[in-house]
Amino acid sequence: MNKTRKKPLNLPVSSINVPSIVLEEDRLTMRFCDWHQRTVEIVFDGVVTYRWVNKPDDSGIQDDAMFEIRQSDWKSLCAEEFALAANDVRRLRHYQYCVFECWCVDILCEGFSGPEVVSAG
Repeated sequence: MNKTRKKPLNLPVSSINVPSIVLEEDRLTMRFCDWHQRTVEIVFDGVVTYRWVNKPDDSGIQDDAMFEIRQSDWKSLCAEEFALAANDVRRLRHYQYCVFECWCVDILCEGFSGPEVVSAG
């Protein structure tokens, strides 16, 4: 079993419990309202899959945060499940967006753009 390593990404955080998530083909768009009441958008491209998970009690995460998960067991499981070629797997990244102490969304994709403020509060 791989040891999970998290690399923090400096992105704005949500002030609501659940962001808006829309998946169209292989593009996932996440929108949320930040602490300054601005609508922020992050777009994930080349999405293979995503999932909602409860935040583990032992995660140590107490604030909103986004991470790149390195040496991800979930990425390996998805590679098998979707019969991905080795070259495809190397291009993929496992991102995890955590909100409060409640939940996280895991996204397996090629990358992301943003964050971009799409409307001011």
